[in-house]
Amino acid sequence: MIDILMSTYNGGLYLEGQIESILRQTDTSWKLLIRDDGSSDNTRKIILKYCQAYPERIFEVVDHYGNVGSSASFSFLLEQSTSKYIMFCDQDDVWLDNKIELTYKEIVKLEQQNEKLPLMVFTDLHVVNDDLKIINESFVVKQKLFPEVINNVHKILALNVVAGCTVMINDVAKAFILPFPKFMIHDHWIAINIVHSGSCKYLDRKTILYRQHENNFYGAFEVDFKYFFKKIIRIYKYLSILFMIKKRLTFRFSILMTLYYKAVLSFRRLL
Repeated sequence: MIDILMSTYNGGLYLEGQIESILRQTDTSWKLLIRDDGSSDNTRKIILKYCQAYPERIFEVVDHYGNVGSSASFSFLLEQSTSKYIMFCDQDDVWLDNKIELTYKEIVKLEQQNEKLPLMVFTDLHVVNDDLKIINESFVVKQKLFPEVINNVHKILALNVVAGCTVMINDVAKAFILPFPKFMIHDHWIAINIVHSGSCKYLDRKTILYRQHENNFYGAFEVDFKYFFKKIIRIYKYLSILFMIKKRLTFRFSILMTLYYKAVLSFRRLL
Protein backbone atom coordinates (compact mmCIF):
# COMPACT_ATOMS: atom_id res chain seq x y z
CA MET A 1 0.00 0.00 0.00
CA ILE A 2 1.09 3.57 -0.75
CA ASP A 3 0.22 6.59 1.41
CA ILE A 4 -0.27 9.86 -0.48
CA LEU A 5 0.19 12.84 1.83
CA MET A 6 -1.52 16.12 0.92
CA SER A 7 -1.36 19.37 2.89
CA THR A 8 -3.95 21.98 1.90
CA TYR A 9 -4.35 25.69 2.51
CA ASN A 10 -7.03 27.76 0.76
CA GLY A 11 -6.81 25.41 -2.21
CA GLY A 12 -10.48 25.24 -3.13
CA LEU A 13 -9.96 26.52 -6.67
CA TYR A 14 -7.88 23.56 -7.86
CA LEU A 15 -8.26 20.88 -5.18
CA GLU A 16 -11.00 18.83 -6.84
CA GLY A 17 -8.99 18.56 -10.04
CA GLN A 18 -6.00 17.25 -8.13
CA ILE A 19 -8.00 14.66 -6.19
CA GLU A 20 -9.74 13.52 -9.37
CA SER A 21 -6.34 12.99 -11.02
CA ILE A 22 -5.35 10.72 -8.12
CA LEU A 23 -8.58 8.78 -8.49
CA ARG A 24 -7.68 8.18 -12.17
CA GLN A 25 -4.35 6.53 -11.36
CA THR A 26 -3.57 3.23 -13.10
CA ASP A 27 -2.11 1.91 -9.83
CA THR A 28 -4.93 1.79 -7.29
CA SER A 29 -2.98 0.51 -4.26
CA TRP A 30 -3.07 3.84 -2.42
CA LYS A 31 -4.83 5.83 0.25
CA LEU A 32 -4.89 9.62 0.47
CA LEU A 33 -4.28 11.38 3.80
CA ILE A 34 -5.18 15.09 3.79
CA ARG A 35 -4.37 17.64 6.47
CA ASP A 36 -5.79 21.14 6.11
CA ASP A 37 -3.52 23.87 7.43
CA GLY A 38 -6.20 26.33 8.53
CA SER A 39 -8.02 27.22 5.30
CA SER A 40 -10.61 30.01 5.27
CA ASP A 41 -12.18 29.12 1.89
CA ASN A 42 -14.16 26.01 0.86
CA THR A 43 -11.17 23.65 1.03
CA ARG A 44 -12.42 21.65 4.01
CA LYS A 45 -15.86 21.22 2.46
CA ILE A 46 -14.21 19.67 -0.60
CA ILE A 47 -12.08 17.41 1.61
CA LEU A 48 -15.13 16.23 3.56
CA LYS A 49 -17.04 15.60 0.31
CA TYR A 50 -14.33 13.27 -0.97
CA CYS A 51 -13.83 11.59 2.40
CA GLN A 52 -17.55 10.74 2.42
CA ALA A 53 -17.53 9.60 -1.21
CA TYR A 54 -14.41 7.41 -0.79
CA PRO A 55 -14.32 6.41 2.91
CA GLU A 56 -11.86 3.56 2.36
CA ARG A 57 -9.45 5.62 0.27
CA ILE A 58 -9.48 9.27 1.36
CA PHE A 59 -9.01 10.37 4.98
CA GLU A 60 -8.73 13.71 6.71
CA VAL A 61 -6.05 14.01 9.40
CA VAL A 62 -7.36 16.36 12.09
CA ASP A 63 -5.26 17.85 14.89
CA HIS A 64 -5.14 20.91 17.12
CA TYR A 65 -2.03 22.56 15.66
CA GLY A 66 -3.78 24.96 13.28
CA ASN A 67 -1.77 26.85 10.68
CA VAL A 68 1.84 25.64 10.88
CA GLY A 69 3.09 26.00 7.28
CA SER A 70 3.51 23.36 4.61
CA SER A 71 6.72 21.71 5.86
CA ALA A 72 5.42 21.17 9.40
CA SER A 73 2.06 20.08 8.00
CA PHE A 74 3.73 17.44 5.83
CA SER A 75 5.81 16.39 8.83
CA PHE A 76 2.64 15.74 10.87
CA LEU A 77 1.18 13.76 7.96
CA LEU A 78 4.31 11.64 7.60
CA GLU A 79 4.14 10.79 11.30
CA GLN A 80 0.61 9.41 10.68
CA SER A 81 1.66 7.31 7.69
CA THR A 82 1.57 3.53 8.17
CA SER A 83 2.27 2.26 4.64
CA LYS A 84 5.52 0.92 3.22
CA TYR A 85 5.72 3.65 0.56
CA ILE A 86 4.90 7.34 0.81
CA MET A 87 4.26 10.10 -1.75
CA PHE A 88 3.83 13.85 -1.24
CA CYS A 89 1.11 15.77 -3.05
CA ASP A 90 0.46 19.46 -3.68
CA GLN A 91 -3.12 20.75 -3.75
CA ASP A 92 -3.08 22.54 -7.10
CA ASP A 93 -1.35 20.23 -9.59
CA VAL A 94 -2.67 17.39 -11.75
CA TRP A 95 -1.07 13.96 -11.64
CA LEU A 96 -0.63 12.13 -14.92
CA ASP A 97 -2.49 8.82 -14.88
CA ASN A 98 0.61 6.60 -14.55
CA LYS A 99 2.49 8.66 -11.93
CA ILE A 100 2.10 6.16 -9.10
CA GLU A 101 2.74 3.18 -11.36
CA LEU A 102 5.98 4.60 -12.74
CA THR A 103 7.51 5.68 -9.44
CA TYR A 104 6.43 2.53 -7.62
CA LYS A 105 8.13 0.31 -10.22
CA GLU A 106 11.34 2.31 -9.84
CA ILE A 107 11.44 2.19 -6.05
CA VAL A 108 10.84 -1.58 -6.10
CA LYS A 109 13.85 -1.95 -8.42
CA LEU A 110 15.90 0.24 -6.10
CA GLU A 111 14.77 -1.81 -3.12
CA GLN A 112 16.03 -5.09 -4.55
CA GLN A 113 19.62 -4.16 -3.64
CA ASN A 114 18.95 -1.66 -0.85
CA GLU A 115 16.01 -3.03 1.12
CA LYS A 116 17.18 -1.80 4.53
CA LEU A 117 18.19 1.67 3.36
CA PRO A 118 16.12 4.85 3.08
CA LEU A 119 15.10 5.16 -0.57
CA MET A 120 13.75 7.91 -2.80
CA VAL A 121 12.59 8.15 -6.41
CA PHE A 122 11.75 11.50 -8.03
CA THR A 123 10.81 12.64 -11.52
CA ASP A 124 10.48 15.59 -13.88
CA LEU A 125 7.31 17.66 -14.40
CA HIS A 126 5.47 19.56 -17.12
CA VAL A 127 5.06 23.24 -16.20
CA VAL A 128 1.52 24.45 -16.99
CA ASN A 129 -0.61 27.58 -16.57
CA ASP A 130 -3.93 28.01 -14.75
CA ASP A 131 -5.75 26.23 -17.58
CA LEU A 132 -3.29 23.29 -17.65
CA LYS A 133 -1.77 24.40 -20.93
CA ILE A 134 1.88 23.36 -21.08
CA ILE A 135 4.16 26.39 -20.95
CA ASN A 136 7.35 24.38 -20.48
CA GLU A 137 7.82 20.73 -21.33
CA SER A 138 10.40 20.08 -18.60
CA PHE A 139 10.75 21.64 -15.15
CA VAL A 140 14.27 20.21 -14.88
CA VAL A 141 15.33 21.83 -18.16
CA LYS A 142 13.57 25.14 -17.44
CA GLN A 143 15.19 25.47 -14.02
CA LYS A 144 18.58 24.29 -15.37
CA LEU A 145 18.84 21.55 -12.78
CA PHE A 146 21.29 18.65 -12.72
CA PRO A 147 19.67 15.49 -11.29
CA GLU A 148 23.08 13.77 -11.12
CA VAL A 149 23.88 15.82 -7.99
CA ILE A 150 22.01 13.15 -6.02
CA ASN A 151 25.25 11.18 -6.10
CA ASN A 152 26.96 13.65 -3.75
CA VAL A 153 25.67 15.07 -0.47
CA HIS A 154 27.61 18.35 -0.82
CA LYS A 155 26.15 18.90 -4.29
CA ILE A 156 22.57 18.27 -3.15
CA LEU A 157 23.19 20.66 -0.24
CA ALA A 158 24.30 23.26 -2.78
CA LEU A 159 21.47 22.69 -5.27
CA ASN A 160 18.11 21.12 -4.57
CA VAL A 161 16.99 19.26 -7.69
CA VAL A 162 14.08 17.41 -6.09
CA ALA A 163 10.46 18.55 -6.42
CA GLY A 164 8.67 17.09 -3.42
CA CYS A 165 5.44 16.54 -5.32
CA THR A 166 7.22 13.99 -7.56
CA VAL A 167 8.79 11.99 -4.72
CA MET A 168 8.18 8.47 -3.49
CA ILE A 169 10.09 7.26 -0.41
CA ASN A 170 10.02 4.06 1.60
CA ASP A 171 9.02 3.80 5.25
CA VAL A 172 12.63 3.22 6.31
CA ALA A 173 13.32 6.84 5.35
CA LYS A 174 11.01 8.18 8.08
CA ALA A 175 13.59 7.56 10.80
CA PHE A 176 16.15 9.60 8.88
CA ILE A 177 14.04 12.64 7.98
CA LEU A 178 11.50 13.25 10.78
CA PRO A 179 10.76 15.80 12.03
CA PHE A 180 11.11 18.31 9.19
CA PRO A 181 12.88 21.53 10.20
CA LYS A 182 11.04 24.86 9.99
CA PHE A 183 13.90 26.74 8.32
CA MET A 184 13.94 24.95 4.93
CA ILE A 185 11.67 23.33 2.37
CA HIS A 186 10.88 19.73 3.28
CA ASP A 187 11.80 18.25 -0.12
CA HIS A 188 15.36 19.56 0.19
CA TRP A 189 15.65 18.15 3.72
CA ILE A 190 14.39 14.76 2.54
CA ALA A 191 16.85 14.71 -0.36
CA ILE A 192 19.89 15.68 1.75
CA ASN A 193 19.30 12.94 4.30
CA ILE A 194 18.47 10.15 1.87
CA VAL A 195 21.36 11.03 -0.45
CA HIS A 196 23.71 10.66 2.52
CA SER A 197 22.22 7.61 4.22
CA GLY A 198 20.43 5.71 1.46
CA SER A 199 19.88 5.53 -2.27
CA CYS A 200 18.14 7.88 -4.72
CA LYS A 201 16.99 7.48 -8.30
CA TYR A 202 15.95 10.14 -10.79
CA LEU A 203 13.37 8.91 -13.28
CA ASP A 204 13.55 11.01 -16.43
CA ARG A 205 9.80 11.07 -16.98
CA LYS A 206 7.19 13.79 -16.51
CA THR A 207 4.55 12.67 -14.03
CA ILE A 208 2.78 15.90 -13.09
CA LEU A 209 1.19 18.96 -14.64
CA TYR A 210 2.86 21.49 -12.34
CA ARG A 211 0.49 24.42 -12.21
CA GLN A 212 1.86 27.97 -12.03
CA HIS A 213 -0.48 30.67 -10.72
CA GLU A 214 -0.36 33.82 -8.61
CA ASN A 215 -0.75 31.93 -5.32
CA ASN A 216 1.92 29.33 -6.05
CA PHE A 217 4.65 30.32 -3.58
CA TYR A 218 7.24 27.75 -4.66
CA GLY A 219 7.02 27.82 -8.42
CA ALA A 220 9.06 27.83 -11.57
CA PHE A 221 11.10 30.99 -12.05
CA GLU A 222 13.53 32.36 -14.60
CA VAL A 223 17.12 31.26 -13.92
CA ASP A 224 19.05 34.26 -15.22
CA PHE A 225 21.63 36.85 -14.11
CA LYS A 226 18.97 38.83 -12.24
CA TYR A 227 18.02 35.74 -10.26
CA PHE A 228 21.65 34.99 -9.33
CA PHE A 229 22.35 38.62 -8.43
CA LYS A 230 19.56 38.41 -5.87
CA LYS A 231 21.05 35.18 -4.56
CA ILE A 232 24.52 36.72 -4.23
CA ILE A 233 23.34 39.72 -2.23
CA ARG A 234 21.46 37.36 0.10
CA ILE A 235 24.39 34.94 0.58
CA TYR A 236 24.27 35.62 4.33
CA LYS A 237 20.85 33.99 4.46
CA TYR A 238 22.14 30.88 2.67
CA LEU A 239 25.09 30.68 5.09
CA SER A 240 22.82 30.97 8.11
CA ILE A 241 20.67 28.13 6.75
CA LEU A 242 23.78 26.00 6.19
CA PHE A 243 24.79 26.49 9.83
CA MET A 244 21.28 25.57 10.99
CA ILE A 245 21.36 22.47 8.78
CA LYS A 246 24.75 21.52 10.24
CA LYS A 247 23.27 21.65 13.76
CA ARG A 248 20.29 19.47 12.83
CA LEU A 249 21.96 16.80 10.70
CA THR A 250 23.23 13.61 12.32
CA PHE A 251 26.28 13.51 10.04
CA ARG A 252 29.07 15.93 9.24
CA PHE A 253 29.57 17.89 6.04
CA SER A 254 31.92 20.64 4.92
CA ILE A 255 30.44 24.12 4.57
CA LEU A 256 33.43 25.15 2.43
CA MET A 257 32.90 22.21 0.08
CA THR A 258 29.20 23.03 -0.13
CA LEU A 259 29.97 26.66 -0.99
CA TYR A 260 32.42 25.49 -3.65
CA TYR A 261 29.74 23.37 -5.32
CA LYS A 262 27.24 26.20 -4.91
CA ALA A 263 29.52 28.43 -6.99
CA VAL A 264 30.32 25.74 -9.58
CA LEU A 265 26.72 24.64 -10.09
CA SER A 266 25.46 28.24 -10.16
CA PHE A 267 27.95 29.05 -12.91
CA ARG A 268 26.82 25.97 -14.88
CA ARG A 269 23.21 27.12 -14.59
CA LEU A 270 24.12 30.48 -16.12
CA LEU A 271 25.68 28.93 -19.22
